Amino acid sequence: MSSVRAIGLAFALAVMSGPARAGDLILHDYLAVQKGQAEDAAPLNPEQGGASVKVAGGDQADWATEFNSLVRINYRTPRGPSQCSGVMIGDQTVLTAGHCSCGSDFVFTLSSGLADKPTEEYKLNGYVRRYPGFSCQAPLDTQNSRDLALMWLNDRVPGRAPRIVHMLDLKQSNDVSKLAVVGFGRDENGVVQDEPRIGQVPIFSFFCSSGMAAGSICRPFREFALAVTPGGGEKKVDTCEGDSGGPVFAFRRKTSQEVDGEARVVLEDILVGITSRAMAGTRNIPGLNCGGGGIYTAVGNSDIVNWLLREGVPAKLVTQTDLLEESQPQ
Repeated sequence: MSSVRAIGLAFALAVMSGPARAGDLILHDYLAVQKGQAEDAAPLNPEQGGASVKVAGGDQADWATEFNSLVRINYRTPRGPSQCSGVMIGDQTVLTAGHCSCGSDFVFTLSSGLADKPTEEYKLNGYVRRYPGFSCQAPLDTQNSRDLALMWLNDRVPGRAPRIVHMLDLKQSNDVSKLAVVGFGRDENGVVQDEPRIGQVPIFSFFCSSGMAAGSICRPFREFALAVTPGGGEKKVDTCEGDSGGPVFAFRRKTSQEVDGEARVVLEDILVGITSRAMAGTRNIPGLNCGGGGIYTAVGNSDIVNWLLREGVPAKLVTQTDLLEESQPQ
């Protein structure tokens, strides 16, 4: 790394880790949690208390503003109704887990951002496009890194797709200890929720470089694992069932020129992965097949980006240079 780049990186990290002025921090300070500098994100409204627990061990998420790219997916299977999560990857396209496409009668729910009509529903337009090689009949742990599918809404919803970062760029440019899983799964009591939740989960294996994560098989440099290790002293935070297909986000601060006519620091959520399956070999929440960790498909890899491009989805990428430059005030 050149000395100029090293100085730039040091300055960027100093900006990101330094305390924000009260008027500057527009969204929750998820970045502080991601970097291990705070246990919990500060609430958007200090007067709003009593937030209910959503993700197993997690917290309430702001669907309307912070995570408006998040999609709830309801569908039918031969066993009955089911639910997954997804993320807008284009104006009309939802990215989710491949196993979430193994059904019919799909209904997609997005936040409208309007108080009088908080959500909007959409139908499936055309056919589901699963990642090449994924099969609904094969076990998930034999299809590692292929557990992805694209679905198209019957109308356009512009301006919601987050940008994507490669895990290698994220690791090289940031001091990251946790990533955020967002979705609509069960809470720690086993109850399926209609509102989204977010869990900040420690990184267990950034690249699955050994091919294993605890007792789970995962594909090196195509998947990653998040989990609270046994005896780690942290509460168990994990995705659970309906969170399958939901996004995994990293965060960064960037400068906006559009807040009250002046530049203020805001947070941008960057798509890192998609929730695939539970991770074996770690301590679970009693009575639930979750709470011990998960295996996630990394979406910034060239093979997945090329697949998106072949399907006509213009992936928006964050490069290492972007991470350095846009983290600094302009």
